[in-house]
Amino acid sequence: MVDFRFIEQHILPYVEKPARYTGGEVHSIQKSHKGRTTLALVYPDIYEIGISNLGIRILYDLVNRDERFVCERAYTPWLDMEDLLRKHRIPLYSLESKTPLAHFDVVGFSFQYELLYTNFLTVLDLAGIPFLSSERTEDHPLIIAGGPVTGNIEPVADFLDAVCVGDGETALLEMMEVLHNHPHASRKEILSMFADIPGVYVPSLYTLSKENGFVIPKGKPVIVRREPDLENIPFVTKQLIPNCQAIQDRAVVEVARGCTRGCRFCQAGVHYRPVRERSIATILQLSREVIRETGYREFSLISLSISDYSALADLLPLLHEQFSPHGISFSLPSLRLDSFTIDLAKSVQEIRKSGLTFAVEGATDEIRRAINKTVTTDNLCEVISIAQKLGWKSVKLYFMIGLPYTTPSEEVLGIQHLLESLSQKFPSITITASVAVFIPKPHTPFQWAGQMDPDEALSHFQNLIHIFRHKKKIQIRYNHPHLSFLEGVFSQGDRQLGQVIQLAWKRGARFDGWNDQIQIELWKSCFEELGIDPWMYLRPKNLDAPLPWQIIKTTSETFLKRENEKASQHIFSDDCRDRCSNQCEVCDFRIIRPRNAQEKQAMIDPHFLSNLSIDASPQAILRFSFEKKDLARYISPTDLEETLSRAVIRANLPVCYTQGFNPHFRFAFLWALPLGFESFMELAEVNIWQTLPPEEWIHRFNEVLPEGLKINGARTLLLGTPSLSQQAKNHLCTLQIEGPSLYPSLQHIPEDALVIKKTKSGEKALPIRKYLLHLESEKTTRVTFLLEDGGLRVQDVVEAVTGVPLPEMLRFSPTIVSRHLIQNGANIPLLDL
Repeated sequence: MVDFRFIEQHILPYVEKPARYTGGEVHSIQKSHKGRTTLALVYPDIYEIGISNLGIRILYDLVNRDERFVCERAYTPWLDMEDLLRKHRIPLYSLESKTPLAHFDVVGFSFQYELLYTNFLTVLDLAGIPFLSSERTEDHPLIIAGGPVTGNIEPVADFLDAVCVGDGETALLEMMEVLHNHPHASRKEILSMFADIPGVYVPSLYTLSKENGFVIPKGKPVIVRREPDLENIPFVTKQLIPNCQAIQDRAVVEVARGCTRGCRFCQAGVHYRPVRERSIATILQLSREVIRETGYREFSLISLSISDYSALADLLPLLHEQFSPHGISFSLPSLRLDSFTIDLAKSVQEIRKSGLTFAVEGATDEIRRAINKTVTTDNLCEVISIAQKLGWKSVKLYFMIGLPYTTPSEEVLGIQHLLESLSQKFPSITITASVAVFIPKPHTPFQWAGQMDPDEALSHFQNLIHIFRHKKKIQIRYNHPHLSFLEGVFSQGDRQLGQVIQLAWKRGARFDGWNDQIQIELWKSCFEELGIDPWMYLRPKNLDAPLPWQIIKTTSETFLKRENEKASQHIFSDDCRDRCSNQCEVCDFRIIRPRNAQEKQAMIDPHFLSNLSIDASPQAILRFSFEKKDLARYISPTDLEETLSRAVIRANLPVCYTQGFNPHFRFAFLWALPLGFESFMELAEVNIWQTLPPEEWIHRFNEVLPEGLKINGARTLLLGTPSLSQQAKNHLCTLQIEGPSLYPSLQHIPEDALVIKKTKSGEKALPIRKYLLHLESEKTTRVTFLLEDGGLRVQDVVEAVTGVPLPEMLRFSPTIVSRHLIQNGANIPLLDL
């Protein structure tokens, strides 16, 4: 284990968000490593992005269900944390046990996106693990990967020992079993056994040849692994609850996997074929369990195309009946224009108040026929008309330019004419058009296409912005074309690119998918120095030319070529959900086949969240005191309110929602504790509609709160009782600091000593002696001071007595010991007011 106490004192005070690196989340799992095979799952991006990833959530839960295995997590640290880990020579560690990643048996990476590759190298380097698989010894962990980009993992193949291609649940468990059952086997023997697992690619076992400038692996083809039936796969309901706000800060329920629409540009549609749906009954039950376990007020129904779920019309009313009365909403993140009916619109209206988003992709019917997008301009107008009638004010549309069998000029002109037409027909609707460069993806019918120049794309994007610069109701947004350029290179790249990635990383490339971090000139210089032309990968390819990713088999090549030919003729292909007419050769129709939602009786649970009602009126006030210590001291004031709100739902407590547009639980706190400070005495209050004994409030809250948060007192007050901020706006606070003070006692502080307090309106000089009432300092320091509006803050007091400003003062572990008022000569704890 790393010395986490050292990290808390010398690193966390100096990073942007300490909660990224502490662990201790609700539903994180800690198990002894002894006698178990260990896996560290890594999402190579920052914590807030990685903890939202469904694949990581599923695999973390699945592996830990098996008592033979331990699964822990890590994420790529942000730049500040990376620098400090290097400065103090501390290896990157897992969040659960604080074990260095190099001490695990396996380190597994989830690659959702090609521009995570330099972050991947950052993790390996911080862990002290050699980049190249060929340079690792028996003492190093095995490095494996999975995720959507594994359709072409060649750019980082030399860094990986094994790759799970396709659905990872069963394959990963089988890999863990191999390791567990053969503890004394060599790396070479283990990798040989991995290669026998369906869907596992071991790059080192393949010979390489160079053809047409590309490095091509030769050997046994790897067929994408597909789970036959989602009904038989355990789904994670105890989803990790992050310590700080995540990018996707909601629970998720996977409704279906796969898609059979056959959009010719879409890699996921091919990679995750065929469509497999969960039953309504299963979805309803999973949704209830997820909310009970997480306490989120929103969950998202996840699918490549949720409006294509075959039983959606029956599912939505049930979800609405089960969750809406309790203040729980659900979202449908992937709606299709051609399946957006007025009934669906009304259902969506009940659960989503924000704008609607649709992926139009092509601006004309002809372009959409070429990409097999079965949507017409009439469909789009009908949908916007429905949305307008039901009260929506905004619509967002996604487009691509650079698609095959058209020209960028035609695409841009089509976007212009479409937006102008929509603006005339629907003048009250705000339309946001988001435009991106088309990126040819492996294993799609467009994998042989070229990619447009980023500078040309930028010119077209800016032209669109110029055309609509005076139209307030039309807004143009675009994805950075140089990011698309780099993504395209790695999407279609080969093993030669590994050296480019390594060189760019050494020169400082990090977080390449971030607009404010990408260093495109750095990348260009790396390509040039190594003599590799990136455009080699982006030019159009001959249909019979060997491709770097051909060792991976998703669908038949004949099918892809046939679809490419149909695209050139602007011919639609049928959806194969109900009838196979396209012969992609994914299904064997025995085990692997499309599976629509099974008919099972779905029942509403009348006892679900029985103490939570969106319509309940306040009957009393709950005032409570709580501790905020250890890892919880890194929870920000904003995140603290959300943490308590989730605890209310998980504990099914009778707390009242606010009224209005966004109902939520409103907790009123007494002052905000600075991030990193501990306290034995914080106070808050909230409206409740039913009273419970104080000990029941305390017990039920504490059962579900994260590590470091603990309710230690509770009182029920009458409505109309003066609030905490009114009763204790000015109170006495006792603070403890580990270490001596600048002043041995209060008498040693000069009468004219001042603290300069920085405020929004400027600096303010405050006399220390006015606020400090008592000071004792030996091995530890205790100071009692007056906390009042406009006076010294807690951090000002620490700085006054130690001479150390934030964030350095956190190494003294400042802790609030008590808060009280003095009435008639007696100390009155604030909770007793």
